[in-house]
Amino acid sequence: MRSQDAERLKVPLILSEFGACTGSEACAKEVNSVVDACEDHLTSWMYWQYKGFGDFTTTGSLTEGMYDGEGKLFDRKLNAILRSYSPAYQGTPTMMKNTEDGSFTTSFKYNKSVEA
Repeated sequence: MRSQDAERLKVPLILSEFGACTGSEACAKEVNSVVDACEDHLTSWMYWQYKGFGDFTTTGSLTEGMYDGEGKLFDRKLNAILRSYSPAYQGTPTMMKNTEDGSFTTSFKYNKSVEA
C-alpha cells in the first residue's frame, strides 16, 4: 500500500521505525525479516535508533537501540542491519540481495544515456 502511495505521489519510499527490540535471536530475526522484505521490493530503509533514550512514544526501554543497559553492543541486531548495497547504478535497479554468508548480488536494467 505504501509503495503504491509513493508511486502515486511521485516520492521516494523509505522505511524507518522498526526493530524496537533487544539483542535477542527473535529481535535479529525480526530485523532481518524487515530488511529482507525491503530488499525484495527495492525499498530504502534506515535503522534510526543508535542508543536508547527512554523514548516515551514506545516502551521507553533503554535497550531498543544497539546497546543493552550495561553499554554492551547487541551483536545479533548489528549483524542484521550490516548490509552491502549499491549506491548508484547506470540504469534502474531490478534486484538486490544480501545473504547470511555476507555475499551480495544486484542487477539492473542498463541505461546508456546515464553519463555520471
